Amino acid sequence: MGRSAYRRYPRIEVYVPAQCTIFTPGVPPMSLKGKTRDVSPGGALVLLSTCLPRLTKLKIRLGDGPEIRSQVAWAGRVLLTDLGTVTGHGVAFARDLDVSGLRQILNGRQRQRHGRVATRFPVEYTDLDRSATGTCLNLSQNGMFIATPEPLCPGQDLLVHVAPPGLMHIFSLWSRVVWTNGLENTNSYPAGFGVRFLKLQQTEKTHLSAMLDELQFRSDSVASVSPETSIA
Repeated sequence: MGRSAYRRYPRIEVYVPAQCTIFTPGVPPMSLKGKTRDVSPGGALVLLSTCLPRLTKLKIRLGDGPEIRSQVAWAGRVLLTDLGTVTGHGVAFARDLDVSGLRQILNGRQRQRHGRVATRFPVEYTDLDRSATGTCLNLSQNGMFIATPEPLCPGQDLLVHVAPPGLMHIFSLWSRVVWTNGLENTNSYPAGFGVRFLKLQQTEKTHLSAMLDELQFRSDSVASVSPETSIA
């Protein structure tokens, strides 16, 4: 199975947790967590902190979907992302997903229509019980990742106060925690949680788009000075 088999179908850009069970002859099964970068009925591009050899057998659960028997079709180069050092893996499913199986993976999660911008600025967030601070490591039109040693639980709603330094617009966005990475996890991602913005008003969408344009401009300016760093 090569990249051509993996690309028989259009790929949907979507970032969901990937729980993998790795099977190696003569070795007990190993668990490994990562995230997808895109998904199709025939496979997925999965970012993992450990590079797996081609043809490695595994079972993988993507987001809210079923456990799927799969195989590593290819492993790409190591990338330094805003969430740590990872390797991209093309994972081919043993059997193509039907519509209901693909819908399960995407259930409760919006397709990420806007690219994420790597950034770093402090944010404050408030839930029903308390206020706390963390660090935004990436931002998109749909949500952000907040690094903190005390992640909130998936499904929790909160108010996130967004105020990147040097930008004029300061506003608060109702959000929902959609995935969490705790301190106990052994992957390369920092502890924290990903949120999806809820019911954005048109003014908030406009301000957020302007903020992303400015942050992307800054990122591109830095990249032109330091081209040796690869950001996924």
